[in-house]
Amino acid sequence: MKIGLLGYGYTANFFAQRLVALGHDVWGTSRNPSIIKQPNITIINFDLTEIIAALQQTTHLLISIPPNNTGKDPCLDLLDEVLISHKNQFQWIAYLSSTGVYGDHHGQWVDENSSCNANSFRNKYRRQVEQAWLANYHLHHLPIIIFRLAGIYGPNRNSIARLHKGKRTSVYKKDLFFSRIHVLDICEALLQSIYKPMLGEVFNLADDMPCNPYDVDCYAAKLLEISAPQAIDANDASLSTMAKSFYISNKKVSNTKMKKFLLPKLLYSNYKIGLRALLNTETNL
Repeated sequence: MKIGLLGYGYTANFFAQRLVALGHDVWGTSRNPSIIKQPNITIINFDLTEIIAALQQTTHLLISIPPNNTGKDPCLDLLDEVLISHKNQFQWIAYLSSTGVYGDHHGQWVDENSSCNANSFRNKYRRQVEQAWLANYHLHHLPIIIFRLAGIYGPNRNSIARLHKGKRTSVYKKDLFFSRIHVLDICEALLQSIYKPMLGEVFNLADDMPCNPYDVDCYAAKLLEISAPQAIDANDASLSTMAKSFYISNKKVSNTKMKKFLLPKLLYSNYKIGLRALLNTETNL
């Protein structure tokens, strides 16, 4: 199995390491390939000629590059015709989207059939790109699967790390629910999807415990044996527009479909288990 990663960010990096450990051939793209040093992983430029060469014998693709500022998907813009012309060699093409496409559901549960009411340009663009990829599944039989990721946390990207580095504030909004998932659970769900592909489907990837983000930070402070972080109102004028946008949408993301078809048991079923596992590594940085 030869796997290409279009975009080599946080999640793709962990997924690549998991794949290499299993003995698979992995390559990825970056705007700055020279700064990524990963043994046994080939990093190339996000360039048409280099990607076409890398696609030889590639059977699986993971796309994690977000839409650009005009709403276009860089991968579709560059590679749409190339992927269609190579469609018979692909077994699995996964696009990583976001549960942000659901927008605000007033604290209620959402599943893959819920309405998508994205309330930011960023998430409206993601929804449009999802639809474009699914159109390639229906029209050209590309083996597309969409994964809508909840808030991602893991090593070096979590409440413990932020508090330990001195950020002692936390945004608070009453009765807000937010879903999240550990990066290693994302990797495991993707791996299981490769083994059991359900083409043309959409999957939420989230853990079992949606909660208020402030509660997560307070639990991290408890683990660190420090005082709870200072609560900052979500409407505070000092917050950036992007930061505020994360607190506009209130919903609980269902993982029922994920658990039924991909990952019956999560490694980190809630943030408390995940943070406890991260405690020693984050405080020894």
